[in-house]
Amino acid sequence: MAVRAISLFAGVGGLDLGVRLALPQARTICYVEREVYAAAVLAARMEEGSLDLAPVASDIETFDARPWRGKVDLVHGGIPCQPYSLAGERKGDEDERALWPEFARVVAECRPSLVFIENVPAFVMGGGFRPLGEELCRLGYELEDPFFLSAADVGAPHIRERVFILAHHVADPERLFGREREPVRGPEGRVASGGPGRDVADAEDTDRGGREPGEEAGTGEEGERGRRPSVGSGEVADAGQPGFRVTR
Repeated sequence: MAVRAISLFAGVGGLDLGVRLALPQARTICYVEREVYAAAVLAARMEEGSLDLAPVASDIETFDARPWRGKVDLVHGGIPCQPYSLAGERKGDEDERALWPEFARVVAECRPSLVFIENVPAFVMGGGFRPLGEELCRLGYELEDPFFLSAADVGAPHIRERVFILAHHVADPERLFGREREPVRGPEGRVASGGPGRDVADAEDTDRGGREPGEEAGTGEEGERGRRPSVGSGEVADAGQPGFRVTR
């Protein structure tokens, strides 16, 4: 069955392509991207057929996800990393680009079965993810352990480390994949308690080994190393709401 996705902070569609590699049945049914250049690239990629044809909303803060409830299985996105990146001032929630509350709002409005997040390692190691993780748990999602990966791990000639976080709703058993889930385990291998409102594991402390965030040498995207674990067609709602640009 198709896995219908909303792509937040879509950029030029890189995460969409990655999701499709992992889930060939995935289909993006809506993009949200405010940068004009990136939205133009999305339009070009849709026209050439490398990305799914779907409406593009131009503003996450005015995007209404309620019409998509029951029509979407996955919400994914690379939340802006500038408030957390070692390359910036690391203002966290004081930075106007700290848009995780909008990501959480969209999830709350459309209630997908799966949530997938990409960001810089400092988002987790520095504690920026914790309030979002708590909100996802309050909404009834279980969190898998964060997965750290660098571009070099997949053959690129640079490091560019990232963290990926998967959450799935406890009320949606094997609806999408038809198999029993393994129990969610914390960083020490303990089975985490499930259900809405459970405490969030201290993900920012996972495998830190006593280091403070950014203690290792290096700055910027290439230096955000820390101590990381080993690498191991649905119906579409009306797109006529404000902020949509429909590419034909």
